[in-house]
Amino acid sequence: MENSAKSAIVDAGARGRGRLHSKIRSAGRFDILLWWGSSTPRAVIEIKNQIYRIDNIEKDILRIKEVLKRKYDDSTFQFGVV
Repeated sequence: MENSAKSAIVDAGARGRGRLHSKIRSAGRFDILLWWGSSTPRAVIEIKNQIYRIDNIEKDILRIKEVLKRKYDDSTFQFGVV
């Protein structure tokens, strides 16, 4: 179920040049990826439970934001969910 962040970014066409932003945590994994029918990633989903404060999900929100911003004109990523 989990997918490598780096390979998902490459599959989405969002790799581009240069380093990935450190908040993306490219060595990490996304909990769930939704895919387009064309076999490219559409959305990043991070699963959390018992969230009492924004601090509990802030890192995930920033990570998804950076993934969506990455080469957004060419990327197949459309949205993210926490």
